[in-house]
Amino acid sequence: MFESYYNQAVLHTVDGIPCFGREEDGDCFDEEDIASWGAGRFQSNFETRKFSDNPVTAHLLESMCSEKEVVDLACGPGMGLIPSLLQRNPEVHCLATDANISVLTEWKRFLVEQGIRKNIGFAQFSAFDIPFRDNCVKAYSSNLGLGSTRDGSRGYDKAVSEVRRTLVPGGKLYTIEVEWTHIPAILDLFRKMNREPWHLFVEAQESGYKSWEDRFRIAGFKILYHEIEKTKPLAADDNELGMAAARFGIDAEMCFHAFIAEK
Repeated sequence: MFESYYNQAVLHTVDGIPCFGREEDGDCFDEEDIASWGAGRFQSNFETRKFSDNPVTAHLLESMCSEKEVVDLACGPGMGLIPSLLQRNPEVHCLATDANISVLTEWKRFLVEQGIRKNIGFAQFSAFDIPFRDNCVKAYSSNLGLGSTRDGSRGYDKAVSEVRRTLVPGGKLYTIEVEWTHIPAILDLFRKMNREPWHLFVEAQESGYKSWEDRFRIAGFKILYHEIEKTKPLAADDNELGMAAARFGIDAEMCFHAFIAEK
């Protein structure tokens, strides 16, 4: 169903999955990650009800159910919004995409081993260079996929531009993306850690923090729906930054925003 979208030649295939290159644009995974996927993480992610149980993302999924075809960007180990969508409407045809081929081959292997027959295809490509012709995709979905792209704000804008280029007029993007609060406090935290701030925080300091809503509107999208899914305080068990925040008593939050944006 999705083959008619392509305007680039397939470079090669891996386990029957078409690959278009630029793997360096996506997340990297190691053997430990792959082992965790087979040890129950994929199973848990495929059966999750967290999006259906949250009223904000439940609205997102209910709206997506009217689509016949959905391309999920940077699906990762959670397969984006595809599992939750298919729980509601197993008739939707889905294409799971990611720049990293290993996550796609392992997902395909998992589905085959579990005997799960769903309308799921796979393709490897970067959101910076979507190998689709202009005005062909009916709907995209993403769970933190656009925000996982490289090159900071420039990368986010490039991915959003590619999404809009390839959507049909009236086509929709269903996405959940994260924004940070308390940027000055986070920058102060990096100073206390004697560490260079992450690139996105440097950009925020230099040119101001651009919200995802602003980013979509500047790209030419019409926002049909925008609600906060949840907020999550930065915690010590999140990462090194969270550990430092707990140590120095710095409050910061990740705020998850749900959007339906129309071309």
